[in-house]
Formats: sequence, C-alpha cells, structure tokens
Amino acid sequence: MVKIPLSYFDYSNSVVIRLIQNCFEFLKVQKDMERKHILNIINLAKTGNNGNRISLPNKVTVHKEYDFITLNCKPIKVVNSKWKFKCGKTVIDGVGEIIISKKQKNYVKQENELLIDGNKLPKNIIWRFRNDGDIIEKFGGGTKKLKSYLIDKKIPQRERNTLPVLACANEIYVIAGIEISNKVRLDEKSKNIYSIYFNKKI
Repeated sequence: MVKIPLSYFDYSNSVVIRLIQNCFEFLKVQKDMERKHILNIINLAKTGNNGNRISLPNKVTVHKEYDFITLNCKPIKVVNSKWKFKCGKTVIDGVGEIIISKKQKNYVKQENELLIDGNKLPKNIIWRFRNDGDIIEKFGGGTKKLKSYLIDKKIPQRERNTLPVLACANEIYVIAGIEISNKVRLDEKSKNIYSIYFNKKI
C-alpha cells in the first residue's frame, strides 16, 4: 500500500506523474498502467469526494481518504474470527499482529502504544472485528457508536473493517492502535497494567 498526501498534487503535472509512476514501480504493478490511469488518479485527488475510489489494472484500487490518496493492490479478505486476549503475540492474518505485555506501575507509555487496567476488563473479553451496534465509552464519559467514533477519528472507511477491537458483547474496550475505552483507563489504583501494541501490516 502507498499513501500520497493530497498536498503533493499541487506540484506540476510532470512531478505528480513521475511520483505516481514511482508508486506503481514500488508496488510492482507498472505493467499495463497508462497515462490515462495516472490522469484518473490526479482527477480523483483534485475533484473526488472523501471515500471515492477507482479501480485500475492489476487489481489496484485507489481511494481518496481524508488528506491522502491511497493505492492498494492487495485487497483484504476479512474472516469473521475471534482471538483470545493474552500476553504475547496474536497474529491477525492479512492485517497485522497484536503484541501484549505486562508493565510496572511507573512505566512510561511509548509512541503508538496503549495502556489499560487489566482488572477493569470483563470476563469473556475477545479480539474480533467490529460489528453493527458496537459502542465505546469515550474519555470523560458518554457512549458513542463505534462507527461514528471512527469517523470522528478520521479512520478511512477501507480500514474500519480490518481494525481489531477488544470487545465483550457489543461494548468495545480497545480499538487496536487507536484508542481505549474510558472504562479501562489507568488511575492511581491501577496495578495490573497491560501494554497493547498493534503492528499493522496494511
């Protein structure tokens, strides 16, 4: 996958064309790509609406996602699976891996890492992909539909169905790589601290 900031499309056409050609080469999909395909990408960037997409040869899909144009040649097939919450590495085929470890009370959170209070997790918690009707409790209180929450966070539509979530019934406690529920945030009494890192492959 390649992401091109929309601001790059303000450069001259010759520069943008070369940039897109480099993207094709990086993805190894340059065969059968013609000038008209490049111009379609430029048109999408300049006039398309957020969420619009086009299809190109070699199974390449191009999406306009907020501040980026994304080129993807490996569509993800989401399997409706479930994974246990456990320390160590949990591999989500085609998506990435979740790495969980125990931490001491004074541990300093690293970039792209989430910390939760394990004692606040309900029983029967599982990793899965999102479902209709899922909700999350925001920091400061108040629940929100997960779909609306992800839109507020500007998570591209293409990625929303491939984000692992830690859930019990329809309540979400962790969105991998994004955020945690207010219900599992750390406080001065937290002792059973888990670190969650999402190594995303897409």
